[in-house]
Amino acid sequence: MISYKLPILGAMRVLALLAMAWTAAFAGTLTGTVSGANGGAVAGAKVAASPFERNLDTLFTATGPSGAYSLELPDGDWVV
Repeated sequence: MISYKLPILGAMRVLALLAMAWTAAFAGTLTGTVSGANGGAVAGAKVAASPFERNLDTLFTATGPSGAYSLELPDGDWVV
């Protein structure tokens, strides 16, 4: 009889480590609203967050219908 307990436990450990690494990768969420000169929401505006550290990529998102956006950012200093 073959026991599948060991491979399943090993896979569960790998998934747990991946989950911890994923949650540790993001330090916070940046949220905001883009509005025009008249104070109205700007839907579809592109928002970019660039890191001061060169080994990280610039992150992009677009505003929704209400002008709101949200970006999950890794730890560090960012320019929006």
